[in-house]
Amino acid sequence: AMAVAAPVTPCTTTDTQLHHAGYIYRTLAGAPVDGTGKDSNQEYNYFPMPAGFEVAPDGGEVASTVIAGHRWDNWRICTQTRCYAGENYGGTAGTDRTDQGIQSPAWERNANGEYRLIAHTHSWCRLLIRSSCSA
Repeated sequence: AMAVAAPVTPCTTTDTQLHHAGYIYRTLAGAPVDGTGKDSNQEYNYFPMPAGFEVAPDGGEVASTVIAGHRWDNWRICTQTRCYAGENYGGTAGTDRTDQGIQSPAWERNANGEYRLIAHTHSWCRLLIRSSCSA
């Protein structure tokens, strides 16, 4: 039997996804990359993880470039175990803001394999996910 190749995600940037260094990044609910919102409970609801995507890793260029360089329609963007300040924070964008009651990790998965941010007292966060892509 022939092996079936996994679907390949093209390396493109759109209104709701960002290509950086061989990966496509987006939020769990597909928020606009440069959306100017700062307050949303949207991703405290469960969403299916798109095929080929996983929760983005902490730190490095994910924090300093992917998150800090864009607004992502909220204040803070969460990764595997941390949440970082997005471009809405201006000069402190990219700093670790896993504070003020935000848990680590800030997300959970249910029995159906859907993901969400763990609800807390704030609506400042979105969850960053990524998939490898191919030019």
